Amino acid sequence: MQETHLARYPARTTSKSGRRVFERDDVVRLLRLEVERAGGQAAWAKETGNSRAVVNKVLNGQRPPTKKIIDALNLRVVFVHEGASDFM
Repeated sequence: MQETHLARYPARTTSKSGRRVFERDDVVRLLRLEVERAGGQAAWAKETGNSRAVVNKVLNGQRPPTKKIIDALNLRVVFVHEGASDFM
């Protein structure tokens, strides 16, 4: 699997650990960059084992990114508490 454009992609927020936090729109933008790098939706889908139809729906906002797409982008899903900083 090829390295993604994460180093060049500005995230909106950085966590205390220094990791970037991406929102859904950020993930779609990153997917768009990776699809372009691969030469198109079909090429990226084939390279990563994803369905071209699903990639297309994610890029067009018709469905959220699937776990398989998130994995292919070397991302992971986390839950962020938006309340007071003294959560624990």
